[in-house]
Amino acid sequence: MLTKGFSPSAIDAALILLQSQGYLDEQRFAESYIRFRANKGFGPERIRLELQQKEVLDERIQAAFAALDIDWITAARRVKDKKFGQDAPVDHLAYAKQWRFLQYRGFSADAIKCIYRQT
Repeated sequence: MLTKGFSPSAIDAALILLQSQGYLDEQRFAESYIRFRANKGFGPERIRLELQQKEVLDERIQAAFAALDIDWITAARRVKDKKFGQDAPVDHLAYAKQWRFLQYRGFSADAIKCIYRQT
């Protein structure tokens, strides 16, 4: 913005005005982002990391997760079934491959264990 000729005080004033009118809300952004990424098949650990990289405060991230009622075990099962089908892995290599994929997507070890216990 500074390269566009705006002074830092003008930028700060504009941001304060937008926040006061509810156009900029970090909490609402965090909740929306969590919903969006969860619908794309990502788990809470990956989403939390992405929000931290976007410099969202940890308190806001925790509050956003608490405000949303997402069943992460069901979400992990949906992702696993979409990628690998509903059948149980046939051997240890297939199991390890699925486990790594779900971890990469951001699901916790506990959630992954739960979906394989139910299989």
